[in-house]
Amino acid sequence: METGLKKTCAYCGLPPSQDASSGTEIKMKKCSRCKSVFYHDAECQKKHWKEGHKKVCGQSAGGNDSFKNKKTKHPSMDPVHQLVTRRFKELRSQGMSTQEAMMQARDELMPSEEDEMDAGSKVAAMFGM
Repeated sequence: METGLKKTCAYCGLPPSQDASSGTEIKMKKCSRCKSVFYHDAECQKKHWKEGHKKVCGQSAGGNDSFKNKKTKHPSMDPVHQLVTRRFKELRSQGMSTQEAMMQARDELMPSEEDEMDAGSKVAAMFGM
């Protein structure tokens, strides 16, 4: 069932790749176990598995009946949260304090109010508003 939302890779947070010769979108693969997250390729899937997907994978597909009966989304982080977390870890490994690393990671990857207002203006212009 398609939701109308653009799929992104659960590991890197990027949208589907484009085929260089045809320009068509390369279909992303679902996790074969939980079928709740998508990946560009086996490399992204392996890295996400090691980062913790294995701890939550199967909760929505297997053993925990109370989880299966609830209408909840997969417990994995959304792509933006994944990117902020990855950048935070990089900054912390470089010796930056927790607070500074979180603020910088967020500021680098989250849109500012100006960006959001500009995007809104562009949408309004597209519809002649």
